[in-house]
Amino acid sequence: MKTPGNSTSWQRPRVKAFIAFLILVTLVIPISSARAADTQRYVGEIGGIPCEFGIIWYDDGSVAGLLDFQGRRIALRGENPKQGLLFFFDSDGDVYKLRKTLTKELVVWPGKMNDEVVVYLARAR
Repeated sequence: MKTPGNSTSWQRPRVKAFIAFLILVTLVIPISSARAADTQRYVGEIGGIPCEFGIIWYDDGSVAGLLDFQGRRIALRGENPKQGLLFFFDSDGDVYKLRKTLTKELVVWPGKMNDEVVVYLARAR
């Protein structure tokens, strides 16, 4: 798997558009009255296939974002009910459950989609 530190060149041109979309979602389509506390970009895999997640973390524990997977952009909604635990669903109806682990260089979110497909997200610290 490619990590943020050694991402391939195919990912770079899309980063600006991805960030612009996240800003648009934050300003135009708020999911609650909560304020956006942070926005993070993650690279990873779903079932061994490369993907990118852009996640907006709100101060009330809700999350929103965008999944870029197999040439499709899929909207995400969910919650971060407590530190290190993340649940969200996408516009296709898939459900994700992730638990955060930390390494020296990476913030890693391993988990499952629909309780069966392995999901792995990572971002540089």
